[in-house]
Formats: sequence, structure tokens, C-alpha cells
Amino acid sequence: MLTDPIRVLLIDDDEDEFVVTRDLLAESVKNRFALDWTRNYDVALADMAGDEHDVYLLDYRLIARDGLELLREALAEGCSAPVVMLTGQDDTEVEVAAMGAGAADYLVKGRINGELLERALSHAVDRKRSEKRLARQREEFVAMLTHDIKSPLQVIFGSADILLEELKNGADNHESALLKNILDSALAVNSLVANYLDFAKIEAGGVNLSKRTLAIDDLLNRLCKRYQPSAQRRGLTLELLPTVKLPAVYGDPLALERVFANLLSNALKFTPAGGRVTVSANPAGAEVAVAVADTGPGITPAEIHLIFAKYHRSRNAARQDGTGLGLFIVKSLVEAHGGRIDVHSDPERETRFEVFLPAV
Repeated sequence: MLTDPIRVLLIDDDEDEFVVTRDLLAESVKNRFALDWTRNYDVALADMAGDEHDVYLLDYRLIARDGLELLREALAEGCSAPVVMLTGQDDTEVEVAAMGAGAADYLVKGRINGELLERALSHAVDRKRSEKRLARQREEFVAMLTHDIKSPLQVIFGSADILLEELKNGADNHESALLKNILDSALAVNSLVANYLDFAKIEAGGVNLSKRTLAIDDLLNRLCKRYQPSAQRRGLTLELLPTVKLPAVYGDPLALERVFANLLSNALKFTPAGGRVTVSANPAGAEVAVAVADTGPGITPAEIHLIFAKYHRSRNAARQDGTGLGLFIVKSLVEAHGGRIDVHSDPERETRFEVFLPAV
């Protein structure tokens, strides 16, 4: 069966290298590769950012700037095609740096033959295609799984709410407590499901946001009402502080809801009975600043720079359920909105997470 040739772009400022590479690839299976060549840095960057070729052969020693710089810039611009770095003799440090920067492989000039070049290019392309296929399958599986879990969760939420309303006029505190436990557990499972789905999307290449103009104070009011029963059951005070008139923000309401739900859930989880959780929002120049503060045990200076890392769980989380993904997802979603998040902690007194979002 005929297949399309693998499109290769050689990025090298020496035309002789193009001739050598062309001749080497001519020794491979007929029509296996289609080779193009450029010596222009900006042309190469635009091509890589758009994944115009299936694989890139990148020479480290370019005239204007080095290939390592181009590799890093192209990956930052969204290049997802594999890059094979061409290095000179005894460039061990460059080879290590190239692999660390995201190169799929490296080849040493002067030691390349047709078979080695063909194998390196073919393996790089095959690996990348396999990674994309696995990522797509994982995303589809997680989406299916979370959808199947969310449906019965909605039934649990609805049924428990109805039963709690019916018990309001009764005196059975035991049954009310059981129903509140059910709702708390359902909220926890719902949060885990949302986090896994967000994490799968982020790992697969980013989050697709459906942005619109929205009032952040309305979103915070809804969330605080949702978590008020959980706060009461834990013996905590949850308060949304009064706000001045806030500018609107341009964002995805579901994504921002998950940001502040994660922060609220964490604050309630780690604050001991008798403590206080406060939510506030204020204008901050061209931004809206939303803060979630708690009177829990806090975060030590040694840990504070690690808390947004994947799977990191603080020592205070040792006895709490969770995956260590919540704050990583919060940071990723905030940055996807063009915002930022700060954290300040005074152990045993207050921990404060502050999210800054661009105002409209």
C-alpha cells in the first residue's frame, strides 16, 4: 500500500549539508522521505510553529543564532513535530542540552550514514505519532469515564437536596447529618472527576476555553452558597466579604468555577474546626483580584514553591484525600486566562491564595 512520504525540513546554513543529507536519504526506501531545506531562522521558526513538516533536522550551529535557541522558541510557539538535532564532534554538552530542551534525538555529523539517518527520522516520527494516539485515547477514555460518573452524581445531589428540604421541619438531626455527609462526599468525588478531566486536557496539549464576559462576584456568591453547608458541618465560618463594584472579566465560567471551587475546597479541608475561611474580590489596576484565605495550619517556606507542582501534597495533606493535582490545575487554568496566582502563608495564622484576572 502506498503511503505519503515523511516530510523532512533540514535547517542548516550550509548548502553542502543539504546536498549530503539529500544523497543519504536517497539511499533509503524509494519515496520514503521528502526533503526540504532552509537556512533562514525566521522561516524555520514559522514552519516549526505550524508543524508544516513531519520531522525537523536541526543543525546546532546556525549563523545568526544557535539551533538550541530555535528549538526552545519553536516548542514555546507550539511545535509538536519531532526535532532531531545535528551536532558536531564531541559536543556532549550540546547533546545533553538538546535532549533536555525537547529534542527527540541527536545525530553527530561525520558519523551519519543513510541507514542511521533513516532510522533516526523514522523512529522520531513513529514515537510522536504513538504519543499523540495514546494521548487522544487517554483523553477520550477520561471524558467517557467522567461523563459516566457525573450522571449518577447529579442524581445524588438532587435527591439529597430534596430530602434535606423535607427534613427541615423535622427534628431528626441524625438523618440530616447523614445527608450532609452524602452531599460532602459527592462534592469531593465531583471535584476529583473535574480535576482528572482538566488534567487530561492540560497534558494533551492545553485547555479549550469558551470565554465570555462575566461578573466574578456572581460566580463567587454561587460557590460560597454551595459550600456553606460543608463549612457548617465542619464547624467553620465561611464568609464572602462585601465588594465594591467590580469590573467584568473575560473568561470561561466553568473553568473559573473550578479554579475557585478547588481553592475553597482546599481551604475548608485544611482548616480545623472553629476556624474561618474568607473570600474577597477587589479591583487591582487593570485586573480583578480574588482572594481565598483560611486560618489553617499554613504552608512552610520550604514547601511554598512546590505547591503548584503536579502530584505535590504538603505534609498537612497526609491525612486528607486527594491527588495532588488541584493546585497544578488551578495555576494552569488561571494562566490560560492570561492571569496569575500568588500565595502567602503565615503558618498557624493565615494562608491566602490570590488570583489576578485581566479586567474587561
